[in-house]
Amino acid sequence: MDFYSLQCFRVLAELLSFRRAAERVNITQPALSLRLKRLEDELGFQLFDRSRAHVALSDAGREFLPHALQLLNQAETVRETARSIATGRAGQLRIGYTPVSFFGAVPDIIRAFAASHPSADISLTELLSEEVENALCRMEIDVGFLHPPVRANGLKTSDLNPEPYIVALPETNPLCRRTSVRLKDLANEDFILVRRDVGPVLYDKIIRLCGDNGFTPAIRQEVTTSIAVLGLVAAGHGVGFVVSSMSYVRRPGLCFRPIAGPTPILPLAVAMRAGGGSVLLERFEAFAIDFAAEGGRGSRSA
Repeated sequence: MDFYSLQCFRVLAELLSFRRAAERVNITQPALSLRLKRLEDELGFQLFDRSRAHVALSDAGREFLPHALQLLNQAETVRETARSIATGRAGQLRIGYTPVSFFGAVPDIIRAFAASHPSADISLTELLSEEVENALCRMEIDVGFLHPPVRANGLKTSDLNPEPYIVALPETNPLCRRTSVRLKDLANEDFILVRRDVGPVLYDKIIRLCGDNGFTPAIRQEVTTSIAVLGLVAAGHGVGFVVSSMSYVRRPGLCFRPIAGPTPILPLAVAMRAGGGSVLLERFEAFAIDFAAEGGRGSRSA
């Protein structure tokens, strides 16, 4: 049973004229008659009562018509879905992201893309930066937001806007009275740092910058997330570094100050497997790059 034969049946059931139906489906009357005869043979019953002057649906044909229409509607839905996938308007998009990236522009990128691609099936997975790389290599996600450098082979990355770090201080710390803080002003403070195995590049950069300012930081505690840094700072356990976008976290007991002088920077990139992917994936990559370049406005909407 093919959909063209069902379409011929639908048109003849509507027009009840072989001549007009043949013109509608753009075949000859004998070809239309032969196609419908083969469909009847396959179904095992007669679809039309025919005479020289009259064509009418048989009882079986009348009962079968709603099922044929349902199949044709489903086929059109499948065709439209296929067209949407082929043009990048639909499809599945599995996105990995780091916890820190979700304090910056990444949620805005995803929300704006989803709004302009309502037929896309978007799922989100929170991972550490190295885990985003591994998930991409294992094909568990399609695209990821991570923090270079990237160690895995077979990935391509596009840099997005990096974000400077700021100092998080207990609100009782005298340094909160300043508009900015120099690193050497923190020489006598206890530090709360995200563990080196979580972010080795940034960890080493902080240690190096402190050394350049004449001291080795006294690390009181190491944690796994920046949120934990804020919690411990608010509890008065020390000072910590977080990305500037986290200053929007209005938690009692905290104050944030920019760093005067050389400042640790958190790079951000969108990554995917090299060699391309679906049209939807490529559209998302381009959208993320444009969105960041336009300062959060984005330029690709369809």
